[in-house]
Amino acid sequence: MLLKPIHVALSNGVLTVVAVLMCTAPLFAGGGWVDPPWNGGARFGYDRKYQADAIRRDDNGISYTSLYNLTHDYRFAFLSGDIGLPFGFELDVIATYLWAHELVDSASEDPSRIFKGFSDMYVGVKYQLLNGTFPTAIGISARLPLLYKSSSTLNGQLLTSIPGLFTHDYDLIAYCSHSFDARWYASAQTGFKLREGAFAHQITFAIESGYRLPILSDHVLVQAALDGAFSVGGPGYASSLDRFQPGEDTPGHYFNYNNASYVRPTIAVNAEIIPHAVATLGVSLIAWGINVDVYREFFVQAGYAF
Repeated sequence: MLLKPIHVALSNGVLTVVAVLMCTAPLFAGGGWVDPPWNGGARFGYDRKYQADAIRRDDNGISYTSLYNLTHDYRFAFLSGDIGLPFGFELDVIATYLWAHELVDSASEDPSRIFKGFSDMYVGVKYQLLNGTFPTAIGISARLPLLYKSSSTLNGQLLTSIPGLFTHDYDLIAYCSHSFDARWYASAQTGFKLREGAFAHQITFAIESGYRLPILSDHVLVQAALDGAFSVGGPGYASSLDRFQPGEDTPGHYFNYNNASYVRPTIAVNAEIIPHAVATLGVSLIAWGINVDVYREFFVQAGYAF
């Protein structure tokens, strides 16, 4: 393989200054494979998520234009790495830097919000349950708000206390994969996300497949994925200070960020540039959702396996 399936994702919940419920596309978390001890990879990349034409889906999944033409444009730089540990374990770490724009028109009483600075950090551990034809693994991860507390700014002001910003998310995930031949593989995963604060917990899933094209000395791999999250149990209590009070956004459209569900397809192309080094280009979009902004996404990264 060029690299093991590349983890471009920040898992399913970047909580920035606006608590964006989706994050960088989940391509690709390594599936049921776990790095051998002291083997791994490092990746650096750029991801842009933007909401075209202020389109949202309400709590019935109906598409509409948000009040005051509210649009979102989030641009991430990310650095991720994984390394195999003894006894079948693997350590995964992701750090992000964010340029965020929440823009409203002149009819809004609230200003547009501009955020710049470090964003979410994720730390996770995987364990190889089974090897063989269907490698299977389980993993746990946590979203940590540690980087927010450094030099991030909102509308030019240093962040101090923004409700919901310094909470945590915890994921328990199961992975299973299969290689059909030297060119084609598939993976599936499912999990549960425990979310602090006013956000509903989520059941998550992802399926993906990759095929190595018989061109350029087999150095091109195309990948496709479908992932999603479904809120369960209802959202927690939202205080009067919470930015994400549920309510009617535009007449006839009830919206609650804290209780979002979505399904998102993703495609990507990987090319081995030099031995062990891979460049990746991909796109994704929100195909279905409840209480979500309809994002489109573009990402590019470079990775090296060791």
